[in-house]
Amino acid sequence: MNTNDLGKSVIFPIGEKFASPHFNGTVSLNMLTPFGSALPIANVSFEPGCRNSWHKHAGGQILLVTGSRGYYQEAFALKKLYCSCTDCSQNKKRG
Repeated sequence: MNTNDLGKSVIFPIGEKFASPHFNGTVSLNMLTPFGSALPIANVSFEPGCRNSWHKHAGGQILLVTGSRGYYQEAFALKKLYCSCTDCSQNKKRG
């Protein structure tokens, strides 16, 4: 699978373009639960090259990487690679 083509790997609809000061690049958002839910769930899609600025989520966050790869970093920790592609060499390094 080409890791830049997410069309065949997306579980939920992509949603609408989403503008936020936290993102530099094109982001799409599809809320799977209503805004303001006790446990908000959303499909957030990032186009290649998109970057997040440091931000937090009041109730925490669960990340499900459903296509391609990206980096995640907790406060005061090293960044971690998340990759859902089966041919990614990083999968072998993570064990």
